[in-house]
Amino acid sequence: MKAFLLGLGLLPIGWVLFEVLGERSSQEQYRSDEDLYTLLSLVGVLILAVGSVCILVSLYEWVKERVTR
Repeated sequence: MKAFLLGLGLLPIGWVLFEVLGERSSQEQYRSDEDLYTLLSLVGVLILAVGSVCILVSLYEWVKERVTR
């Protein structure tokens, strides 16, 4: 259950870093900090991936527990 909640908590954080801050690198006014926003976008993708894996693993364990009963 903790992994599921952790995954749910990580998804919005990763989305904000990836989508919201990551898109700034394509805007002209943020062009001088393009590397920073690209790095934040990559970190956001990693956080999204970890959150997704946490959710999938906890769902797998829940289904496995229900089936073996």
